[in-house]
Amino acid sequence: MGLPLVSVLCITFNQEKYIAQTLDSLVSQKTNFPFEVIVHDDASTDGTSRIIKEYEKRHPNIIKPILQKENQYSQGKLITQLCAPYLSGKYFAICEGDDFWLNDNKLQIQFDYMEDNPDCSLCVHGVKKYNNHKKKFEGKIAPSSIERDFSLEEILIEGGGLFGTNSMFLRMDDYLLPDEYLHWGMGDYPRYVYLASIGRVHYLPGLYAAYRVGVEGSWSDRTQKKKAIYIEGLRRTADCINGLYGVLDESYNQAIRKAAAIRETIALSEEGKWKEITQGEYSDCFKQYDLLFKIRLFVRCKAPRITGYILGRK
Repeated sequence: MGLPLVSVLCITFNQEKYIAQTLDSLVSQKTNFPFEVIVHDDASTDGTSRIIKEYEKRHPNIIKPILQKENQYSQGKLITQLCAPYLSGKYFAICEGDDFWLNDNKLQIQFDYMEDNPDCSLCVHGVKKYNNHKKKFEGKIAPSSIERDFSLEEILIEGGGLFGTNSMFLRMDDYLLPDEYLHWGMGDYPRYVYLASIGRVHYLPGLYAAYRVGVEGSWSDRTQKKKAIYIEGLRRTADCINGLYGVLDESYNQAIRKAAAIRETIALSEEGKWKEITQGEYSDCFKQYDLLFKIRLFVRCKAPRITGYILGRK
């Protein structure tokens, strides 16, 4: 077995209920090239590390654990940056420890596309949403019904939720983010923006992976339940977007302003500040929003109990 051409990063913490399904979906990939799975366990206190060790014994040529003794995330470290020295492939893919892949040919499909298209900096695909409470698939992350490229403007405005994290496939040469993208407090959005600024972002419509929704303690679960944290995150993201002036070509200035305005107006709607939305700093952007988005802002602003109930926040 030669050197791996693809490094798959699996990030996990206290996910003993799900990690076996995740790893099964990774090691079952059918490829004509060697690949590795780097499993970073951030000092789990349950049985996650034990399960990882079992998979290492079964698949010693694929599973390569990084078992931390102290939690790194709580110390403010970016796990993706921390794991960079351990990734030896030409390409990079990722799957978090509570998600899983659905297609055994996922890696091969994306590998072939990237090999044939050197101008492509990121290849992504559709993702099914798995409701962890109902134990069934409900919804999907599929921004297009057809295969196509996504522009930097689209990615700036739509944000990190445009694609599923576990659909990413990129070159290791483009893996480490420049300093301008390291302080965002999130991983996907700045990475998508950066990769779109240096090459094509190509979307495949196949649903090749699953994103588990409703996992207690996950980032989305924590932030959606706490209104103050949610608002703070929106404003931090808006500040980071505004930091792209001078980083991206000036032809993107309008998209930067619109992207920041969307986050700020959502934050204002959560605070019930309708007047600031319609007459304040970003009122010009508000006038350009489509009717459905305006209605959503109004409901957030004027009927917060309904919004909180829908999102499960207290």
